Amino acid sequence: MCMQNVEYCQIERIEGGFLNPFFLTIFDILHTHYDLAPFVFDIFLKFSSINFLIEYTLCIKDKEIYMKERKEFKVFRIIKEHVINNKKEYFIIFLIFVIGIFSGVFFINNIQQEPKTEITNYLNQFIEKFKSLESINKIELLKSSIAQNLLLGISIWFFGTTVIGIPIVFGIILYRGFCLGYTISLCISIMGLGKGLSFIVITLLLQNILFIPAILALAVSGIKLYKSIVKDKRKENIKLEILRHTVFSIIMLIILLITSVIEIFISTNLLKALIKYF
Repeated sequence: MCMQNVEYCQIERIEGGFLNPFFLTIFDILHTHYDLAPFVFDIFLKFSSINFLIEYTLCIKDKEIYMKERKEFKVFRIIKEHVINNKKEYFIIFLIFVIGIFSGVFFINNIQQEPKTEITNYLNQFIEKFKSLESINKIELLKSSIAQNLLLGISIWFFGTTVIGIPIVFGIILYRGFCLGYTISLCISIMGLGKGLSFIVITLLLQNILFIPAILALAVSGIKLYKSIVKDKRKENIKLEILRHTVFSIIMLIILLITSVIEIFISTNLLKALIKYF
């Protein structure tokens, strides 16, 4: 019954005049001291033929809104608790990723002129070829992107499940940071600050909003598994922690697949629409 969930209702919104101040006062007293307000309110509405359907509809609607907001809040709360409970691990992984970014920037800034010229020519050829394309085979691009992200996610998961694989996880995160720093520095170096940043925002920003947290979270999950196994080496605990790591990794893999869709169907379309300005 709807009135069993009276806390979802906003009774002050009911129109029609039957909820007079006297009744609201009685309702508050019963709710505060005896917790009988839902029961009384239910009986009262059963005899209010004019307003019952209105109240019932509002109650259901408010309940749905409440439950939706509660679920969204719960998701954010879980994410927040996960980050707080593993803040040291997140700091370590984030630091490694940032070191990789700066390494990529440093590499481009100190590269010799001849290799830099070749890279510049390649990028310019890519842009010109992209401008001349009338249509893009997005399905093939999506398959390629999904394959790359699946390989990356499964690699981090697999090496995270082995004690000796944690350094490899660190290496993967370092390499992904290097690639990002390399790309950003290269685009700015060749196109200039304005066009370079615009190109980066169009081609990299949207998917990386999800991609970077996903791979960092995968790495943190691997570290957490390693620490749990070292702390408790019982077979039952190892199985449980590996299961938790696997379930969490599957969720992160789904997010990585979403980033592939964003990359191909949003970022690529944006680039196609704005490529003439580069």
